[in-house]
Amino acid sequence: ASKIDFPRFYAIPIFVVLCLKSGVDAFFEINSIKYLFFFILLFGVFFMRTGRGFSLGEKSKASGNLQSILWVYIIIYFTFLTLVMVFHNGAPQLVFKIVSPFVFFGLVISASDDSLPLAIAVGAVLNIVANAALLPFDFGWTYWGGIHTFKGFYFFKTDLAYSLATSLLAFAAWNRYRLTPLYVVLTLLVVAQVVLANSRMNYLTLGIVLLFVALKNGAKPATLLMYGGFFGVLAVVFALLYDK
Repeated sequence: ASKIDFPRFYAIPIFVVLCLKSGVDAFFEINSIKYLFFFILLFGVFFMRTGRGFSLGEKSKASGNLQSILWVYIIIYFTFLTLVMVFHNGAPQLVFKIVSPFVFFGLVISASDDSLPLAIAVGAVLNIVANAALLPFDFGWTYWGGIHTFKGFYFFKTDLAYSLATSLLAFAAWNRYRLTPLYVVLTLLVVAQVVLANSRMNYLTLGIVLLFVALKNGAKPATLLMYGGFFGVLAVVFALLYDK
């Protein structure tokens, strides 16, 4: 199994923020949750900085160059989105929501605390399981164009499906892309939810994630065909049951 590194004291706030990221994104339109998350994020960065959690001296020169390039990209992307917002009367908070994954990635690779990848994995598992727990309840469902679709605790089914696919990828990366029992269970839960969400574009997103994990796991073409057939049949079964 992957090595479990628990957070140092100064990294606990950022650890919690990373664990809660997906849930906060789901309720991003609720101002009280959004602003509280902003406060915890800023406090976490300050707290980690005062605890020397961003000791760049411990990083290699190559890693430092990567970080510099990443932050330059984030600034350029943020500037572009801000200009789009200004000319199209967009909401400022949406800019942060779009840029935030890059910001969090930058924080993780800049930090000297090795527990943060675990926080991302924990957040990914919580996101997948918490949404799956809503499958039996009306709260997790809605009607889009007269079609009964699953949305979990997200406002939109597309957000749910994309979040689940990326959560599965995040966990797989922490798990070193191994086909452990937990990964298999999470994969089945994600496939079921994405199909029931009827977010067709994210069928492709999830398919790419599954293909990438299989290739990283050293899968051969025959193995990929087997996985493709299995998940294809599973998707058809869920679709047939769903139509009824």
